[in-house]
Amino acid sequence: GLGINEVPARTFARAQVEWTLPPVFFRRLGRPAFFANWTGLSLFSTVLATDFDRRGERRLLGNLGAQVDLRLTLLSYNPITLSLGGALAVERHRQVQWQWLASLRVM
Repeated sequence: GLGINEVPARTFARAQVEWTLPPVFFRRLGRPAFFANWTGLSLFSTVLATDFDRRGERRLLGNLGAQVDLRLTLLSYNPITLSLGGALAVERHRQVQWQWLASLRVM
C-alpha cells in the first residue's frame, strides 16, 4: 500500500502472512499459438513497527492486499506471467493509501 522508501526508520520489525490459493487450470483458453495455462490468487497482510526504541517517532502500519497471476504460453515454448494486484496501507490518524501492481514476466 506504500511506495518504496516511503516509511523512513532507524529500526523496524515486520510480520507478514500470505495465503496462496491453489491455481485453477484451464483446459481450453486461447489458441494453439497463444493460450492460458492457469491463474492463481494470493492474499497477504503485513504489520510494520518502526522506531520502537524512540518514543516520539514510533509508527505502526498495516497493509492488506491481493494479487492475481495468469500464466500464458506463447508458441508452446515461452511462458509469460501477467500479475495484477493491489494493496492498501493503514495507519492511525492518516489517510488510507492504495497502491496498484501490474507486472509482465517473460520466461
